[in-house]
Order: sequence, then C-alpha cells, then structure tokens
Amino acid sequence: MKENSKESVQEWFTKGDHDIESAQSLLEKHGYTDIIAFLIQQAIEKYLKGYLIYHGGKLKKIHD
Repeated sequence: MKENSKESVQEWFTKGDHDIESAQSLLEKHGYTDIIAFLIQQAIEKYLKGYLIYHGGKLKKIHD
C-alpha cells in the first residue's frame, strides 16, 4: 500500500468495506457476535485511517 497518498485513501476504504461485508455475512448466518464486533471495529479503524490520510494526516508504521 502506498503510504500517505490519495491511492491509499481508497485502499483503506476498500479494506474497511471488506470488513463490513464479512461482518454482514456472519450476521446473516448467525455467526459469533464477538467476531462480528471485531470486524466492525477493524472497519472503523480503516475508515478513520483513510479519513486522516485524505485530510493530510501522516500514518506511522507501527507493525512489522
């Protein structure tokens, strides 16, 4: 992923969408609510990262 670029904004939003779609699928199949909640939380973080990059924020890589 290209860090801190407009392309990475869309990439973060797409990843967030994938988490939401996965959570929705589990919800429809009466999946585990803790996993559904985790996926929603992950989606929110990814949307927030995209939002911050869009508004000029810089992300630091903290995981190897």
